[in-house]
Amino acid sequence: MSYVGLDLATRTGWATWWPGIVRPHSGTLKLSRHDPHSVAPDLEKLRAHLSELHKIHPVELVFYEAPIMMRVDNIDKLRLLLGLANMVEWWCHKMGIPCRQAAMQDWRKHFLGFHQGGRDVLKAAAVKACADRGWETKTDDQAEALGVLDYGLACWKIDVPWRDVNLMRGAA
Repeated sequence: MSYVGLDLATRTGWATWWPGIVRPHSGTLKLSRHDPHSVAPDLEKLRAHLSELHKIHPVELVFYEAPIMMRVDNIDKLRLLLGLANMVEWWCHKMGIPCRQAAMQDWRKHFLGFHQGGRDVLKAAAVKACADRGWETKTDDQAEALGVLDYGLACWKIDVPWRDVNLMRGAA
């Protein structure tokens, strides 16, 4: 059984881990946004990706960053973010898999050690936190999905191999 963490956005970061592997697998799912009048193609792409992860290693639990609206966001972005969150909830319901939201400030406090600062500072800190754990990332979305996953696993008291290693290295 595997666990999944998601950072929902136009570039959705994803991370998955299951007992028996040393570090999570992760990546970024680029959503198209070709049709400004419909979020349906992006929701379908996310659904298909979750189904693919489930085929590779059956998913037991999903964590995702709770959507928030920033001052600079417009209604189309809000529709997408809420739609993605609803798609995750629907897919999990359909599959009989528990699903939990992670508030941005909570997973950042856990994973980074702090949760306040400018957007660029916080995203760079997520990439650094991953590097400190020996996890390669290509995007900050991928790094943030890893943070959401790590936070969710800690909340559920699921033992993971990297916490012991990082305790000895002095990493967060």
